[in-house]
Amino acid sequence: MYFSDMTVFTFQVTAALMMGWDYLMPARWREKMNNKLKNRFLTIQSNVDSKMMDFIKEITSDYKAIIVSVFMIILGLVMINNINILMKIGYPSIAFFISLIGTISLALGGYFLLNLVSSIILHFFIGGVMPRILLTFLIMTEKGPFAGMGFIVLLISFFMRYQNIIHQPIK
Repeated sequence: MYFSDMTVFTFQVTAALMMGWDYLMPARWREKMNNKLKNRFLTIQSNVDSKMMDFIKEITSDYKAIIVSVFMIILGLVMINNINILMKIGYPSIAFFISLIGTISLALGGYFLLNLVSSIILHFFIGGVMPRILLTFLIMTEKGPFAGMGFIVLLISFFMRYQNIIHQPIK
């Protein structure tokens, strides 16, 4: 992905203004703005926390399905790995059906667990942990949430500049 130099420059100027506003604004205005932002971020953070707790309760309430799917995966692996014993004895049709059952068992258990893992990654980490970290950073910054947002904008501009560097055409 390539970003125009003007876009990167705009992000950097915005970041500089957001981080430097501490020196340009009267203390009363700065305090008022930072308090409003901090209260807003605390509200968002409590919403994120409640969603994370609801998701944890949802996952832990489904423990029976998790145990069954893990058992199906283990059963499928045992059946597939021990199929050679039946082949040596001389029952290829039975070995085929057992390997088919093992494969189906492995696929169904794996399907459920992969859906669960993708849900955990999406809802818990991307929708919970990462926003929680960002909000905690913004609330706890010494210069205030507005300057913290400026720092995040500056990091985004660095990422944009890095993307431009690595995606330059080879000459």
